[in-house]
Amino acid sequence: MSTYAWMITKDSLADNDSESAVGVQGPRDASDAMIAHLEAGKGHTFRMYDGDGELYYTGRATWDADAEGSEEACYGPLGDFGGPGAGCAEIRWHGHREWDCG
Repeated sequence: MSTYAWMITKDSLADNDSESAVGVQGPRDASDAMIAHLEAGKGHTFRMYDGDGELYYTGRATWDADAEGSEEACYGPLGDFGGPGAGCAEIRWHGHREWDCG
């Protein structure tokens, strides 16, 4: 079982001709309780950017108390989805300046 979960809430790449990633959740082994927490509008806000600093995705994430501030929690959305799915190179956490990963 994963120690974190994330959900995409805004897809800055989507337009009328492309499918939006809004609502995509991960990782696959995230607990139902964590997903429900995110679906209720709770969690920490993150933004993922490409190498040129263009915003691609905004989302929310949550994690177990033991995982707070960990590399796994910090990079999870980027490694699970943003990097492999769209080539995102950086993740920033709103309100958590020390967690800006890149």
